[in-house]
Amino acid sequence: MLLAACGSGSRPSGNAGLELRWTIAPDPPQVGTAEIQLDVADVAWRPRNGARVVLTGMRDGVALVVDTARGEGAGRYRAPNFRFEVAGAWTLRARVETPEGRWTQEDLQVEVVAGEP
Repeated sequence: MLLAACGSGSRPSGNAGLELRWTIAPDPPQVGTAEIQLDVADVAWRPRNGARVVLTGMRDGVALVVDTARGEGAGRYRAPNFRFEVAGAWTLRARVETPEGRWTQEDLQVEVVAGEP
């Protein structure tokens, strides 16, 4: 699932002037583990490295999963084993903090489906 932040119902906040592009596999995400990838760039889509990227998975306003994505270079950050415990509507939150102390935070709504029996 490749989700451009501007067209996916996400809500950015903060002051960093950063753009995020989400990718989630499998598509759609299923109960169990999924890989979440964030591409982080400035507003001209130049990759930003060295950021701290924390992903939070929430259901009904309660944080159920918190994971720190690892930087891989070229502005790419990956959490390969993000755990979805139950099916249904989830809010994924990415908080990105740059080495200069600037930050952005973005919420993304996803629907997690039951995995195969």
